[in-house]
Amino acid sequence: MALSGYVLNGPTTVILDDDRDPFVSWQHHLDRTGGARGGVDCVASIGTPVLAPCDGVVDRRPNDGSAGNSMRFIHDSNPGWSTVFSHLDSYVGEDYQHFNQGDVIAYTGNTGGVAPHLHRHLLDPDGNRQNEWAMVGADAAIDYAYGLSSEAQRALQQYGADLGLYTGLVDGVFGHLSVSFTQQLLKDLGYLESDYEVDGVPGPLYGTALERLAQSVGADVVLDGQPGPITSAYVVAWVAAQKSTTPTPPTPGPAPLTGTLGLDVATPQRAIDFDAAVAEQIKFAIVKAGGLNVEPQYVAPAYAAEVDAARAAGLRIGHYYVPGKNQTPKEQARFFVGSLHNFDVHADVLALDNEPLDDNGVQWGDLSATEFLAEVIRLTGIPASRVWHYANASAYRAGGSWPKLEALGIRYWWAAYGDGPTEFRPDHEPDLRGSIPRWDVHQFTSSTVIGGIRVDANYSPLSLDELFAPGKVVAPEVDQPIPTIPDVPTPAEPPKETPVPTTRRPTVKLPELPDDVVVPLWLRAPIYLTAFLIGMVLDATVMGWAAASAVDSTITFPIWMIVIVAVYGSLSKSWAALARANTKTTPKRKARKR
Repeated sequence: MALSGYVLNGPTTVILDDDRDPFVSWQHHLDRTGGARGGVDCVASIGTPVLAPCDGVVDRRPNDGSAGNSMRFIHDSNPGWSTVFSHLDSYVGEDYQHFNQGDVIAYTGNTGGVAPHLHRHLLDPDGNRQNEWAMVGADAAIDYAYGLSSEAQRALQQYGADLGLYTGLVDGVFGHLSVSFTQQLLKDLGYLESDYEVDGVPGPLYGTALERLAQSVGADVVLDGQPGPITSAYVVAWVAAQKSTTPTPPTPGPAPLTGTLGLDVATPQRAIDFDAAVAEQIKFAIVKAGGLNVEPQYVAPAYAAEVDAARAAGLRIGHYYVPGKNQTPKEQARFFVGSLHNFDVHADVLALDNEPLDDNGVQWGDLSATEFLAEVIRLTGIPASRVWHYANASAYRAGGSWPKLEALGIRYWWAAYGDGPTEFRPDHEPDLRGSIPRWDVHQFTSSTVIGGIRVDANYSPLSLDELFAPGKVVAPEVDQPIPTIPDVPTPAEPPKETPVPTTRRPTVKLPELPDDVVVPLWLRAPIYLTAFLIGMVLDATVMGWAAASAVDSTITFPIWMIVIVAVYGSLSKSWAALARANTKTTPKRKARKR
């Protein structure tokens, strides 16, 4: 269900240790608590305002164990639902006081013996924890306007476009490019510190800087990091004042990226406005085709529509697959290739999203990942330069070297948000500790908003033509062997069906006489008798030992049988030799020719 009248508002920037991703943060909580307690940790220095996500009532819970000062915010519009905030420094108002959406209800802290941050999660009517981002929608998690009116957003966009420092749409709707330009502008004007990272994601410092900008033209506003209508009106006035004079353009920020920007599109991110993406300088879209991370194996429901829409907008196209358990890599590669929609063998990219998502997901190592991608190359005939392997930076580091992937010649696609000395700059060198020799594509944020939908953004230092170079396409031959890759074994296909083992009593196979000897009955009888007598003697001996040693005498029976069989076999060989020498053998008859 969708929550009514609910917004994800401050603080909502997920901590760096959780890759700035609310779903990663949620999983980390589950991992630490054995699946018992989910939650999302957000960046918040002590004293950051916590805003009411909807209209409702506060239920304070001071000194709540490891949660410190916590609060349950009970929703008006979603009966039975509440939002929990933990590690608070202080509360606003009275217990069970009613607040409206957007009101400050508390201030963040470090209570409960933790570093300053805000923990948050939903409670459903049954008392189960839920992830706000999953319930409300990932695109609602970041307010890119951060309190500015549409008029103020449009004014800043137009100002940046006039200066040649903003290249996105002038539509009064802030996105990643709009916020990045405004952050750089505020930084150049001195309202943000010189070491502030221009990351395209608004936060309290960004909000305070906007308020300072408004104060510079006479606004009487409190510097609380939560700009509103007054700040918006004075931001419009500030832009107008710059246009009425001959302003000195702000000092340009970092040099524009020289590579290529792109999106990757997952199942929940449907109906993306790809024309708006093109206006935001996006050049390619990698669309989820399907996977086995949940069972049964599936084709993503919006896959075909998203591929067609992205291609119609003029974007270069890629298709990716998420692996799972219970099938071999080659079997999954065949499903992936067989599911491709509108696939251009001379232009499109095929990718493996190698991360353990959901209940049936799996993180493949070097060998399995190589086997999957080698099979994809074999079945499609595309060059390895248009085959990508995606993994988190932490997975690349933990996996050590990937020599078989390197021998295959594919491209490396890695993900980390703020992983490196320059934080959110997508062109920084990652700390991959030598696990891969280079990187080709960097997923640097999950917070880009295109047409109101939050998506992942990617950067490549390569030009678009280099990244999607057609290369030499080989006509696929399904029955040909997989191309030889140094040190990569090509095991035989497993059987289509594994026989179900049946439980049977163990049997002892008696030794056989040579095929060309027939031992007469008068020679067999002494063998049986001798074996029986020896077995009886040994059985009596073992029975005596068992009685003296307080051992269960039932174990002597199998010992007796084993001895009889062994003696029988030994004597049979001796009597067989004797039979060859002293009895008439009966050779096998030769088959008559017909």
